[in-house]
Amino acid sequence: MVGIAREVGALTDTPVRLPDAPSLSTVPQDASLVRVEDTDLCRRYVAVKIDGLKIGPSPSWMQRRLVAAGLRPINNVVDVTNYVMLEWGQPTHAFDAAKIDGGTIVVRRARAGETIETLDHQQRELRAGMLVIADQHKPIGVAGVMGGFESEVTEGTTSIILEAANFDMSSVRATSRGLKLRTDASARYERGIDPTLCAEAAGRIVRLLMDMCPGARAVSMADVYPDPVMPRDMAMPFSEFERLIGVPYAPEVVEDALARLGFGVELQGETLTVSIPTWRTDVTQPADVVEEVARLVGYDALPTSLPRGETAPVFRDPVYLLSRGVRSTLVGCGGFETLTYTTIGEMQLEAFAAEAESGFLHRVPTASMLRLRNPLQSERPLLRTTLVPSLIETVAANLRHQRGVRLFEIARAYLPTGGELPDERPVVAMAIRGIRCHASREARTWTSLISRAWWTPCSIARGWCSICARLRRRDCTRGEPPR
Repeated sequence: MVGIAREVGALTDTPVRLPDAPSLSTVPQDASLVRVEDTDLCRRYVAVKIDGLKIGPSPSWMQRRLVAAGLRPINNVVDVTNYVMLEWGQPTHAFDAAKIDGGTIVVRRARAGETIETLDHQQRELRAGMLVIADQHKPIGVAGVMGGFESEVTEGTTSIILEAANFDMSSVRATSRGLKLRTDASARYERGIDPTLCAEAAGRIVRLLMDMCPGARAVSMADVYPDPVMPRDMAMPFSEFERLIGVPYAPEVVEDALARLGFGVELQGETLTVSIPTWRTDVTQPADVVEEVARLVGYDALPTSLPRGETAPVFRDPVYLLSRGVRSTLVGCGGFETLTYTTIGEMQLEAFAAEAESGFLHRVPTASMLRLRNPLQSERPLLRTTLVPSLIETVAANLRHQRGVRLFEIARAYLPTGGELPDERPVVAMAIRGIRCHASREARTWTSLISRAWWTPCSIARGWCSICARLRRRDCTRGEPPR
């Protein structure tokens, strides 16, 4: 809600009134409250110990807002943490201080074999490396995902340790997927959260709890923040606005728009220096700054124009033109194009061993063929060096339903070169199968045309069309069986 308020305030040029989130600088510091062992996965961890609580229902106005947002009211402590998560976008969690062994929260990676019962009463096995919140002996929460059942706040709770932390987005995403557990907190951490929100969210929760429980007080806190995030400065040419969107914005328009969005602006000559606030992690390059100004000023202010320019002449690959011509010719002769797998198995090649020795089929030793590391079909691990075995399989499958076929395929054969990549050669393979009879002479003529290295599409067309004409007349008188 704070982010929406900032956006509406910028669009309407109205000051934004943020919720009351007092500073916790006056709360006594206690370094023994938190120990972060993995600062690479936990950039910041704020823990506040609050005593004098009385668990009960939250105010009706808060319950109505939570229900309207799709959350179920539970008690005042849990409702406040959920409410602040919706308000600031910072997930928080409350542990029962009396159930934390040693009184110290430890942020560490899970150890092999550790388990935890989460708040949904499910026993979950943690993988080694998952980030967890633990006490001196056991995990009490899955960092950024869900708390543990053993440290849950109940009606008898009088003291809590409030957590407001910033966890690594990749770690939370991996943990959530590994446990198959997605929550409102993990959904926010996975997208990245501004670390400065931790202190603001913790201060807001302390304020609300003190308003609900007059006897509550913050007795100690710890803020582990070894590498604070500061606003980033970006220098860019002022001419980028006109270059990218074609509109020469006035300097005062740019400065006003960025200031309303919370950016710091300084223009010196032709160089614009922009100070990016910590909550705008999406602004990383000059084009992002230009877009922010353009959308705030209004896209309807951008002029409309048709694109100009000359299209480059189309260059057709000669091999593509040849394959297209061959395909058109063979289809015109009554052929049907088929597409087969580019991989082949050793058993399929062995079936053509005799043909390879006779010279009919180009034979490549199986040991020199390229083998896939992860084939989609375990029985086809090799890149094929010829199209014939795959085409013959298709012919056999079609002959189960009809007496004759005329098939062809235009594809690539992968010949080994001795290196990691093969020599990919375009190849044409054709197969004809039908009744012999009087068409035998034409069939032999067509076969001889295929075997010649100088064949042309036109010669194949004449031969194939002659065969088809004979078969259509059905003037077969010899009565020979189909071959």
